[in-house]
Amino acid sequence: MTCTATMTTITPDMAIDWLESANNGNRRLRPWWAEALAAAIRRGEWITTHQGVAFTERGRLLDGQHRLKAIALANRPVDMFVFNGIPESAFSVIDIGVKRSVQDTTGLTKKTGEAARFLATLRFGGGTSPQQVMAVAQAGVEEIHERLMSYCSTTKAIFSSAPVRSAAVLLVMDGHSEAAVFKVYADTLNQRFEEMPSVAQGFVRQVIAGKLTANNGRLDLLARALKFLNPQNADLVKIQCTEADATAAAAYGRSLIARAMEEAA
Repeated sequence: MTCTATMTTITPDMAIDWLESANNGNRRLRPWWAEALAAAIRRGEWITTHQGVAFTERGRLLDGQHRLKAIALANRPVDMFVFNGIPESAFSVIDIGVKRSVQDTTGLTKKTGEAARFLATLRFGGGTSPQQVMAVAQAGVEEIHERLMSYCSTTKAIFSSAPVRSAAVLLVMDGHSEAAVFKVYADTLNQRFEEMPSVAQGFVRQVIAGKLTANNGRLDLLARALKFLNPQNADLVKIQCTEADATAAAAYGRSLIARAMEEAA
C-alpha cells in the first residue's frame, strides 16, 4: 500500500465536489468551526501546514471536512496537502489528541488568554483566530491584565470570570484609575464588604442570592462589571442590566479595543 502527499491548490468547486462525493461516514461537521476557518481564509491568515485533506485507499474523505467546508464558504482557493491511500483503520485515531488551548497557540498565560479572546470576540465577532487574539493582547490588554493578576490572582466563579476581568481592563484602558479599579475588583472577589462601594456590594448580593449566574450570559456580566468596577458609580445601590445595557457594553468594549489597536499599530 502506497500513501502519497501532494501540495494542491484546492478551489471552492473542488472542495464542494469532495464534500458531496467522498464525505461518507465522517464525524459530524461543526458549522461554527468551519466558519471560523473560513473567516481566517477571507482575512488572508491561512497558513499552510502539514494538516490538509486525506482520502483512504477507497477514495473516502478521511480528514479535512472542516477545511474543505471553509474553502467553500470563503469562496477562495487554498494551497493544502492532499493525502491519498490512507488506511481505512486510521479514522479511529485521527483528531483524538488534546485540543490546543488559547495559551498553546498564542503563548499568553491562561487567564490573560481568556480575557484577550473574550475581547477579541467583541472586536471581531465569533470565530476569532490566534492572530486576532494576539493583536488584541498586544494593544495593551496583556500588560494591564497581567498587572491585575499580580494584584489579585484569586479565582472564584462569576467574580473572576473573563467578562469581569475584561471589564477591569477596559476601564483602565479608558483612563479610570488603575489603583481604584483593581481595589474594587480584589475587594469584591474576596467579599470584603466593609471595603466595597455600595454598587459592588449589590453585585455580590445578586450572586449570593442566585439572581446572577453564568446563565445570564457573558455580555450581561460584562455590563454589570463595567458598572460596579467603575469608581464613578461607587454610590449606586443596585445594578440592573437590560438587553440595551448589554448591547451598549459590547459596543463600548469594541470601540475601546479598536482604538487601542489603531494606536498600537
